Order: sequence, then structure tokens, then C-alpha cells
Amino acid sequence: MANKKRFFDAAIINVVLDSIEYAGRKIVAKELSRVIRKNGYVFIYEPSINDEYYRQFVKNKENPVFICLDDGIKREIFTPESLLKPFKKFFKIVRIEERNYNGKMFGKNYKRSWIYCILKS
Repeated sequence: MANKKRFFDAAIINVVLDSIEYAGRKIVAKELSRVIRKNGYVFIYEPSINDEYYRQFVKNKENPVFICLDDGIKREIFTPESLLKPFKKFFKIVRIEERNYNGKMFGKNYKRSWIYCILKS
């Protein structure tokens, strides 16, 4: 099945891209464009640059990458533009929004902020 194309109706990316460098995200986008059927969907949920919990670890605002203290993984937080950049060549944006809520992390309250996207092939 490795060479088959367009055999999925949809894909969900749930807090995965934040730990993949840009070159890897381009590969993810290209591969999804290969396996998603025409008029299929990609749903993306990733942390926003406005998330207070993650933002506190970022040292360079121009490059919002950090090592997450709770799991030791190198992560990136996104603007809508930076998140969708590798996907724009392959998919149409159906919807993008930033959702906020109050959440507690390690006993402290933070304004959490996440980007939700729906893309169509």
C-alpha cells in the first residue's frame, strides 16, 4: 500500500506539529496531500504563541522554540501563519480560529490559547 494515493477522507493532527521542525512539517504537509482524497479534510490543533503557559519558556520572541520543562521535548508555539505555512501549497483553508480558556498547570492558572484549523484538499 506504500505507493497508493488518496485513500483517506480525513486526518487529524493533534498537538504533534509543535515538536516537529519546519522541514519536517513540510514533509507532513506533502505526505498528507498524497494520502487525503480530493475534497478530504485535515484537522489541526496546536498551541498558539498567545498561550501563557508555553510562552513563559520562550527566550527569543522571533523564534518561539523552547524545551518544555514538563517533558523535555523541544517545542514551538505558532501564529496562524507559521502553523499553516507548509500546508498552503497543498490545501485550502476552510476555517482557522484561536480558542482561549483558563487552565491550571502545576497548580497555577494560565490563559491557554490553541489554534484550530480545518483544511480541505
